[in-house]
Amino acid sequence: LEDRSMTRIFENKKKKPWGGIGIRTIIWYSPLSIAAVVGAYTYFFLIPSSQPATVSHRLAESVEIEQPSGSQGLRSKQEDAGRGVDNINRVVQANENANEDGTIAYNKQNATRTSSWCEGSIPPKLREEYQQLWQEIDSIAEHYTATKGTKISGGLFLYPRQTALLGKLIQDLMIHKNDVLQNQAKTAFRICETGFGSGHSAAFFLSLSAQVQIVTFDKFDRPYQIPVVKQLEKAFPGHITHILGNSCRTVPNFFAPKNGMAQHSNDDCADREFDLLHGSSLCPTDNIDLVQHATCGTILTSTAMHALSDRAVYFGPNAQWRKLRDDGCISDITCFREVPRTLNQSFIFAEKDKVIAHEFCFAVVTGACSNNNCTIASNNEEKCVEKREAMKGILNNLCPDDRIAVPS
Repeated sequence: LEDRSMTRIFENKKKKPWGGIGIRTIIWYSPLSIAAVVGAYTYFFLIPSSQPATVSHRLAESVEIEQPSGSQGLRSKQEDAGRGVDNINRVVQANENANEDGTIAYNKQNATRTSSWCEGSIPPKLREEYQQLWQEIDSIAEHYTATKGTKISGGLFLYPRQTALLGKLIQDLMIHKNDVLQNQAKTAFRICETGFGSGHSAAFFLSLSAQVQIVTFDKFDRPYQIPVVKQLEKAFPGHITHILGNSCRTVPNFFAPKNGMAQHSNDDCADREFDLLHGSSLCPTDNIDLVQHATCGTILTSTAMHALSDRAVYFGPNAQWRKLRDDGCISDITCFREVPRTLNQSFIFAEKDKVIAHEFCFAVVTGACSNNNCTIASNNEEKCVEKREAMKGILNNLCPDDRIAVPS
């Protein structure tokens, strides 16, 4: 075959010279030419794109999420196969998707940063999912802030460390609860929240698992709040309950016995027992009210503040957490500080370009301050000690090297 090819080339050069190669030669070698071109194209263009991407590319391309269009709004849980009870299990695999040094990029409309910390406890795909919810919430809020001239108060999206730790904490709490209840897959994980705000925290909680149910209290007097609630109700039907009014009054009323009864029925007690308390309203007693109606071993957290010495929430004079700690209502207090960041827009609590580095805490409810028959009946001393120890162990596993001192 090689000799024949050489003969053809020689003959063609004599008979029909065309740049030294005849037409018959071009026709004869056309399959080889095509193969050469395809090979070169594959080597220089296709192979590089099929190689493992950089970490930043992997995080950016880790999930494809459909953008909402028209009146579709937030996606329904039933329509999203990637969300639901499997989400909480993916948290366990988080570090597989992190950079070699443990860093994970965090991109948000209001800030862009990269940090090497415990954010690795939330895998990129799950992060993409709740951030997509946040973007949809932002679209609703921005519509009303632009037309009504109102501002957004802030939200969990400003606190990536608290978001990451809440994701890890809820994962651990759900695993513990399912183990205690012999892995009943449909066991609800219930969260009580004061201060709905723009709905970022509620959306985050609901995106973690189909087991999550949330009751949220707020005045809902900002124009964007009810539209966001309705969208969350469509996306997570039956998983969110909103209670309108001043939480200083609505929270105690919610936990009070119904129909003038002196005590709760068993069904009422079940509806009023929660696994996680998130105090985030402007009510000066919301954390105290939540703890007084919580069972032993419930986890309490509150909105991040500019400092733990603030006078309203944490440990300033007469602040709520100080009172709760001094009265023995909470224990095993664990606190953290956010990475400093510059605000790219103005909020109710702070103006654009302000640098914030807020602080926040978690604690275990002791049951010593319970004041209704539901919590008193459930706070069996032996079971209480056992649950408190379990919760203490879970909090001890939350980034122990990154904690800050609790004010004395």
